[in-house]
Amino acid sequence: IWKEEKEKHRIEKTDIKNYNGEIWLGIDSGSTTTKIVAIDKNERVLYSYYTPNNGNPIEAVKKG
Repeated sequence: IWKEEKEKHRIEKTDIKNYNGEIWLGIDSGSTTTKIVAIDKNERVLYSYYTPNNGNPIEAVKKG
């Protein structure tokens, strides 16, 4: 059942290298981790990044 439920919420991914169009970027840089995602107009994930901040969230975003 768990696998079936997970498949219902599957997010399509595509290669950013082959993409030509508008990109939406989301950044969540909190006290402990940084998460970055770039999506296309069809909500396909073009890029994602997740890392601990190690006390420096700005540097974590720059690396992402």
